[in-house]
Amino acid sequence: EISKKHLSDKLYLEYQPIVAATSHERVAFEALARWRHDGGVIQPEEFVPVAEKTGLIHSLGEEVIYQACVVAARLNTPVHGAISEHEIVVHANISPHQFRDASLAKKIASSLDRSGCKPQWISLEFTENSMIVDDQRCKTLLAELGGMGIRFVLDDFGTGYASLGYLRRFPFSNIKIDQSFVHGLLGNEEDRAIVQATISMAHALGLPVTAEGIESLDQAQALEELGCDFLQGNYFGMPEPLA
Repeated sequence: EISKKHLSDKLYLEYQPIVAATSHERVAFEALARWRHDGGVIQPEEFVPVAEKTGLIHSLGEEVIYQACVVAARLNTPVHGAISEHEIVVHANISPHQFRDASLAKKIASSLDRSGCKPQWISLEFTENSMIVDDQRCKTLLAELGGMGIRFVLDDFGTGYASLGYLRRFPFSNIKIDQSFVHGLLGNEEDRAIVQATISMAHALGLPVTAEGIESLDQAQALEELGCDFLQGNYFGMPEPLA
């Protein structure tokens, strides 16, 4: 067992900007979990598997959603020196274990209510691994969340085997091209062709596309030329605490 106070003391979020491809204006942030330990910081690739094995992933995931909602509400409160005249969306990742939680929708609704966050200020990111459950379960959960006004992103697009089927069956509002294709964009014709085809296909379905893992201006310009809508990566800003 771990108390909520201990969890909130140990767990904190950093935020990486997502920008419009043409203007480079910040339109969203992805919330990335970090864990304080012995004066240092443990990255999610280390502590999330432990949380999944021990069953703490549900408490941890709930705290991530709540903190993301609190920040989304703060970012969209009109104050002097606001970072944008438009609404800012905060993206939060949902693990496969959370996706199977029958009470997930209720927990998210509670986080929205407690934080004062509007549903349109939150976007949930799912990977294909999160959705390897029966179709009816996926449809029911996404219908519940969509009914609240929450949007969904299919993350790491292109790395699995059923992405196209998911786009046809479920109401995603955005897809994220996996960074492995972005890294090969400038020197690998196959990767460039995959990125171009993905953008064209998504646009044909009425879906905007985000590319992640951008490390250089050349990559950003190439993606803009290919028609990508949004960009994310260390070139536009490292993950940082809210302050």
